[in-house]
Amino acid sequence: MTETQPIPAEGRAPLRLRVARVVEETPDARSFELEVPSGVELPYRPGQYVTVEMPFEGMRIRRCYSLSSAPVVDAALRFTVKRVAGGRMSNLLVDGVREGDTLTIHPPAGGFVLDDEASRPLSFFAGGSGITPVHSLIKAALAGTSRSIRLLYANRDAASTIFARELDALAAAHPDRFELRHHHDDAEGLLTADALDAWIRRGGTPAGADHYVCGPGPFMEAVREALLRARVPEARIRIERFVSPLDPDRRASDAVVVREAPADFLVTLDKVIHRVPYAPTQTLLAACKAAGVKAPSSCEDGFCGSCMAQLVEGDVDLDNPLALSDADVARGRILACQARPKSARFLHVDFDQVSFRTGDDGGIAARIDKVRVAAVVALGIGVALLVRWLHGFV
Repeated sequence: MTETQPIPAEGRAPLRLRVARVVEETPDARSFELEVPSGVELPYRPGQYVTVEMPFEGMRIRRCYSLSSAPVVDAALRFTVKRVAGGRMSNLLVDGVREGDTLTIHPPAGGFVLDDEASRPLSFFAGGSGITPVHSLIKAALAGTSRSIRLLYANRDAASTIFARELDALAAAHPDRFELRHHHDDAEGLLTADALDAWIRRGGTPAGADHYVCGPGPFMEAVREALLRARVPEARIRIERFVSPLDPDRRASDAVVVREAPADFLVTLDKVIHRVPYAPTQTLLAACKAAGVKAPSSCEDGFCGSCMAQLVEGDVDLDNPLALSDADVARGRILACQARPKSARFLHVDFDQVSFRTGDDGGIAARIDKVRVAAVVALGIGVALLVRWLHGFV
């Protein structure tokens, strides 16, 4: 691997995709099937999301929506949206987008995915539209694994239950592998801690399963607490949080403190090491964009995690690292959209080590260590010294 000038990174730029079909899932939810042009590859993993970009009152706004389709199982790429009261984009999509329209779609990303190496039972908890990535994961697990699956799915009522018919059909087709329980608040009251505890106990040995949780904040926190009461290790609990990125007119304008910073830093991306110039106050992502290095990104507010990278060397400050778990921080993960150098010390970040792309569980560059980076730097220094030495003979 050699250091080179920035080159376009295929598969990362947004695409204009035609809406092939709009499906009314419930009165307030729609699924949008996208037509991917011939010759264009848009790989994804079950449980991931796409970022939709649309014009709104003179701005460009973006929202992340989970994919409800699953590779191999579904022919079309599909994401699902539930109307949010006062939501800028959800209302535009639900009310205004029709078959034949085109949408700006950023490539799939996200880490709410299955562990391909595991054979443990799967336990899912979904609330409301949190079923979207869970539906994708369940379809993929039933089609591609022999893992047993349980789903507790909570909604206000039957009429607001997204994918009810499809889930019931899957449970009927796989009675020995897929256990489904619907909970409707209007008939049973709000889901209680006792009800959660009872459902988890029925599953046998909860500590031996992988648990996936998606839905409203209070629902996810209640499920997490119930799993911890059942002595499920934190590492076996995966939570997908719905957080909207801030629109341009809603971002804070607080001044960034100017500090000592390096003149440039190294970025590993798509098996290539780039040297990126750095200007004080820039985030690492902003510096990459200015240099033409197409690092992955989406919301740019620290919520979605699309720009997550491995800090190979150096120190950074993070403004708003909400997408990072404690485990991510312990492993040295950063968010490029929120990271700024803490000092003038040599800095190197690696996007390939946390790539979300299909079939890439860490990236080839994950095997690149400090010795190889040092070799690149040493080579540059050696060439410079050689040129100076030769000039002495001119």
